[in-house]
Amino acid sequence: MSTATTVSRTPSAWRLGTVNIKPAVLICLATVFAQFALNALIAGFFYVTRGRSSENIYMAALNSALIMGIFLIVAGINQTISYMRAGSLSGAPRRTLALSSYVISAVLIALGSVIWWVLILIQPYLTFMTTSAITTGVDTWLIIVAVWIACDAAARFGSNVFRHRGGGWEVAIAVVVGAVTVAVPSTWLILTLMDKAGVAGPMPAGLWFLGIIPLAVVIANWRLTSTGRIRRLN
Repeated sequence: MSTATTVSRTPSAWRLGTVNIKPAVLICLATVFAQFALNALIAGFFYVTRGRSSENIYMAALNSALIMGIFLIVAGINQTISYMRAGSLSGAPRRTLALSSYVISAVLIALGSVIWWVLILIQPYLTFMTTSAITTGVDTWLIIVAVWIACDAAARFGSNVFRHRGGGWEVAIAVVVGAVTVAVPSTWLILTLMDKAGVAGPMPAGLWFLGIIPLAVVIANWRLTSTGRIRRLN
């Protein structure tokens, strides 16, 4: 009598999350490159015709961060609604599916961070760019990462509530909560940049405590994604 060894065929969260991820990454890179090329073209035109650089080029890194935030919102909606339905066909446990839905968000945030630092580092070496009045550093990057996480969380929260409730006032409230979730770190970023530019004083320390709002939404998202429930929502 022969015996057979049972081997688990359940795919990992990383493997599930990277299925068909390449097109999204390529589109994201192409969009960021097009944005930077446009800003560089405008800056080069001003440099050649007027002997000075356009201030638009100062915003290249911030514009790339904005584009990444938009992609994270789209990815959050897609992963929560479409991906979870399609991923269920793999037979993977619910928690594995939930974890795998965050893979593309993590990849985009990592990619966005690399792009951010590349744009910051190459600016002084391009002759048609002048030195920006705003000095960005690790603190600015950390706040931008917080904005990206908030964008992803806001999209997932609204989509999760819609997926489980199908519409109604609950979704309207979720949209408002999502907007506040993004607004909190965005306010940190604006006030920090204004402080660095010398047009405003330091941000009040009390505003940091508002971070409990996006933190609560991130935790609620995991609860909704992994179990489909948050208190009585099911």
